Amino acid sequence: MNLAEVCEKAVKAALKYGATEAEAVAVRNNSTTLRFSEGIDSFKSYVSTSLGVRAVIGKRIGIYGVTSLADAELAAKMAVEIAKASPEDKEWYSLARGYGSSPVEKVFDEAIAKMEPEGIVEMYSRMRDATKEVKSDIKITEGGVSISTGEFAIANSYGESNYRQGTNISAGISVRVEEAGKVATAGEWDSARMLSDISVDEVAVEAARRAIDFLDAKPIPSGKTDVIVRGKVFAQMLYVMLSGPLSAEWVQQGRSPLKGKLGEKIASENFTIIDDGVMPLGMSTKPFDDEGLPTRKKVVIDRGVLKTFLYDFYTASKEGKESTGNASRGPYSPPRPSPTNLYLAPGDANEKEIMAETRKGLYVVDIIGGWLSNPVSGYMTMTVTHGYLIENGELTGKVKGIIVAGNFYEVIKGQLDLIGKKLHRGFGAYSPTVRIRELNIAGKK
Repeated sequence: MNLAEVCEKAVKAALKYGATEAEAVAVRNNSTTLRFSEGIDSFKSYVSTSLGVRAVIGKRIGIYGVTSLADAELAAKMAVEIAKASPEDKEWYSLARGYGSSPVEKVFDEAIAKMEPEGIVEMYSRMRDATKEVKSDIKITEGGVSISTGEFAIANSYGESNYRQGTNISAGISVRVEEAGKVATAGEWDSARMLSDISVDEVAVEAARRAIDFLDAKPIPSGKTDVIVRGKVFAQMLYVMLSGPLSAEWVQQGRSPLKGKLGEKIASENFTIIDDGVMPLGMSTKPFDDEGLPTRKKVVIDRGVLKTFLYDFYTASKEGKESTGNASRGPYSPPRPSPTNLYLAPGDANEKEIMAETRKGLYVVDIIGGWLSNPVSGYMTMTVTHGYLIENGELTGKVKGIIVAGNFYEVIKGQLDLIGKKLHRGFGAYSPTVRIRELNIAGKK
C-alpha cells in the first residue's frame, strides 16, 4: 500500500470512529549516513516511517501519531479519542482544503535516490584526499556525508490527497592543524537537492585552507567598525531574525515586533525579502506545503515595505485570508507557518567591489552562536570564529574570538548599505554577501 492509500485508509477510519473532519499525513525517509574522522567511523542506512492523524469533532481537535504505517487504524481511533477529551478551539474554521501542486524543478535526483554505498564511500575518499592534498598532516576531527530520499503524502475527509518526493545530499568536515606550537580549527559544509549541485571536494579544501590560514588569528580591540558578512553567514542570521517575526502565528499571538506594520516601511529600499517555495534547487522547495496547498513565490518585504506575513490555513482562516502555502509540520504535531526558501534579493555589487569600497573594517567568514540573537528585541549577535581585518579594501590580519553585535531592525533600516550579486546557501535561508556599517565589536580590552 502506498503512502497516499495509507492516508486515505486512516481518514476513513477516523470518520468511522466519529470524527466530523479528518486528515492524515504519512512520511517515509530512506537515508544513508557515513561519518568519518581519520577513517570511517560509522556507515548506517535506515528507513523511517511515520503516520499522523488529525481528527476533528466540531471544534475539538486531536492528533495522534505512529511509526508503523500498519497502525493507521490505531492512529485514527486514538486521534478521535483525544479530540473528544480536548477543549474546543473557538477560532477553529476547518481543515485545509483546496489541495493542489505547483510545478517545481530539480528537487528529485535519481542519482541520489539510486546511489549505492560505494558512491558514498567514494565521496568520503574525495573529501579525505582533498584535505590531505592541502596539508598532509592536517587532522580530520569529524565529518559526514548523508543522502536521503523523502516521501510525503496527505489526505483529508473532503476527498483530496497529495503526494510528493524529494532528495537531499549534505557533506561537512571539521579539521585541526598544528604548526610551530600554534593550533587552528575550521569547518565547512554544504547541502543540495541534486548531486550535480554540490562539490564535496570544495567543501573539504575550503575547511583545510581556512584552518591553515588562521593559525595566526587573534582578537582585535573593542569598538565599532564596518562589517562585511559572508552570504552563507548572513543567510543564517536572516533565518534567525525573520522566520519567527514573519510568521502569522507570532503576529496573532502578539510575539512579533512586526505586528501592526503591514504596509509600512520597515527597512531601506535596498532590502527586499522573498519567500520562494518553488525555487529551482531550493532546499525547502516543494510542490505543496504540509497541508497539501500549493506553494508559491512571495515578496514579503518589497524595497523596505512589509507586504505580507507567512500563513498556514489555520492562521489565514482567522483573518479571512488565503494560506500563503507555508504550512510546516511533523506528523505528530499541528501545522505552523514557516518560511520555505527565504532570501535577501541580490544587489548590484560583486564581492570584490564590496571589499574594495571598504576602507577599514572586518570580513566575517564563519561564526558560532547566531542562535543567541533575539528576534523580538532585534538584538543580533555573532561570535566570530574566522574573520579578516580589512584595510584600504584589502584583507590583512586574521581575527577570531570576538563578538559582533547590533540591532537587526536598525541594520536593515540603513546600516546595511551594500548587497552582493550572488546568492549563497546558508542554514535555513539564502543571502548575498553584505556590508553593514558601524557594528559593535566586543574584543580584547
